[in-house]
Amino acid sequence: MKIVHGGMAMALVVGAPVLAETKVGMEPPVGVERTATIGSPVVEKFRFDAVKVGMADSDVVKGTLTGNITIRAGEPLYQVQSKARYKACSQSGPCALDDDGDGTFDRIALDDTVAALRLKAPVRYQIKDAVAPGSSGNFKQVVSYLGVSGDTLRFSYREFLNDMARPAFTEELTFPITKTYPQGVAFKDVKMTILGIDGMGLRYRLEQ
Repeated sequence: MKIVHGGMAMALVVGAPVLAETKVGMEPPVGVERTATIGSPVVEKFRFDAVKVGMADSDVVKGTLTGNITIRAGEPLYQVQSKARYKACSQSGPCALDDDGDGTFDRIALDDTVAALRLKAPVRYQIKDAVAPGSSGNFKQVVSYLGVSGDTLRFSYREFLNDMARPAFTEELTFPITKTYPQGVAFKDVKMTILGIDGMGLRYRLEQ
């Protein structure tokens, strides 16, 4: 994913305000060859308010007398203050702790107010960008490949605001094709070179 950093916004995470960063970008990057099958995106332009989250590579589970404390693999965990090198909690409550900052969770707690219990084996995690909870400024433009009808190349254009489609900003885009490649087309301030079309899909490269 190609990302260009932008401004700042506030978001509410695990009951405390944190600084979210507004990010904008485009996928795929300019100059990279890709193949799109019918119905799949050829270009996505996006803007979203992002926060850094921890995501465990596998489930984090600790058995107790009253049941298991569980954080699922890939569940976003939001950082909170702690004496541990890194501590992050899920929106549902459980928190995971990396005591020595080695990139693995060593302990787990039922929530941010109780003592953490040591895991039988450390669980690796990664730090990633995620959409900030409560954000209302997430915007995406998507152009998808719809196939070829005769000598006409067809795309769809859609806009999404906070993951909801905007029907008034949905349209079909069509272009005449010569079937002699490479061939250039331009739409919505994007320039694209078509490298070939066959049963496997549309081979292309974004130029701008």
